[in-house]
Amino acid sequence: MDIKRVLLINSNTCSLTKIYPISLDYLASVLADNDYKVDTLDLAFMSPPEALKIIREKLRLNQYLAIGVGIRNLNDEQSGGKNYLPGIIDFIKDIKKLTDKTEIKIILGGPGFSLMPRTILDETGADYGITGEGESAFATLLDNIYEYKMPKQDLLFEAADIVNISYRRGSWGNFHGYFRNLASGNLQTKRGCPMNCLYCEYPVIEGRNLRLRKPEITAGEFLQLEKLGFPRIYIVDATFNNPLYHAKEVLRAFKKVKTKKPWTGFLNPKFIDQELIDLIRQTNGEIPIKITIESGSDKILRNLNKNFSKADIEKTVKLCRKNKIDFSFTVLFGSPGENRDTVRETCSLIKESKPSHVSMSIGVFIHPKTPIAAKTYKKLWQHEKDFVNPIIYPCDRRKIKNWIEKELSDTGINYSLYEGGEG
Repeated sequence: MDIKRVLLINSNTCSLTKIYPISLDYLASVLADNDYKVDTLDLAFMSPPEALKIIREKLRLNQYLAIGVGIRNLNDEQSGGKNYLPGIIDFIKDIKKLTDKTEIKIILGGPGFSLMPRTILDETGADYGITGEGESAFATLLDNIYEYKMPKQDLLFEAADIVNISYRRGSWGNFHGYFRNLASGNLQTKRGCPMNCLYCEYPVIEGRNLRLRKPEITAGEFLQLEKLGFPRIYIVDATFNNPLYHAKEVLRAFKKVKTKKPWTGFLNPKFIDQELIDLIRQTNGEIPIKITIESGSDKILRNLNKNFSKADIEKTVKLCRKNKIDFSFTVLFGSPGENRDTVRETCSLIKESKPSHVSMSIGVFIHPKTPIAAKTYKKLWQHEKDFVNPIIYPCDRRKIKNWIEKELSDTGINYSLYEGGEG
């Protein structure tokens, strides 16, 4: 076989916010470094029927070793729990029909796929799936297919050398459409999360072991994104400042190479000190800084398995006020144990802290393999396939919304409120 060409497809059709596909950009960079010709197709800017027409034409004009489909989101937790998965499954089935009489392998991957790989692979009839990160696993799989050494297992995993790897950003291409939508560039400073937050899927997707990228490599990647023309840079780590020492090293590296574009990322309130705030200012960190508090109730924070307390939040707020630096909060209502008193506690903390903005959501989405999935096993779900439709931890969202509105009315607090699903 002399074909070393692959088609990568971004299946993320979310119309509300255009998110540059960092995982596919990273993957395209690595595959190009391994002498593969990479073609790309982006559903962020076209409908599935339009995409299928383009795929049909590409198959007519080119020979492909494989088609890789990245699945980022299974549902949208900020638009009423809109479910993307059935449409993605149908789209992949249609691709499979186009390639049925060829030797082209269909390979699935991405964070959404990694949450329920067995179900999605079986439902779509795709040939292989990559769980977790794809850089090394995808390249190895392509090499095996190229050499006719087909793996016996259809779900594959291989850890990448995230510490030392350097990516050529913009390898995905298609970024001018993102510029028109004022999308941020994005980068990772690490992978993995050792925390055990009740609802969080990061440890499932990236593993629990922290793997910290070299700060100088991350800073170089930032400069690449600036040169490409992205207006701002989003650090997509689970939380940027955990561990704190590494966040500081990264910002010192930004400072050394003189990055210019504003950057942002989510911050854990437990790991914010004076030096970090100074470095945020010195590196054009976006203000207000984003602090993920989730709740102002110690009871709820314990139920969520958070590693910080209300006192940690208050300490961080005091530090921000001392430095005259604006901040915003991210809050999640509807967790196990939520009631009128805990909602009141959270709203009281918001009123006392006076953040410049609060992004609120009601309803905890349950994802496979997370602690809350274990907690609700046989109560809300029994098999992985049950997650094809979004599952939300039961709470009276309408009542919680009324409590919030009553607490925050006429306070001048600027907030947005997203409700998960119906009810």
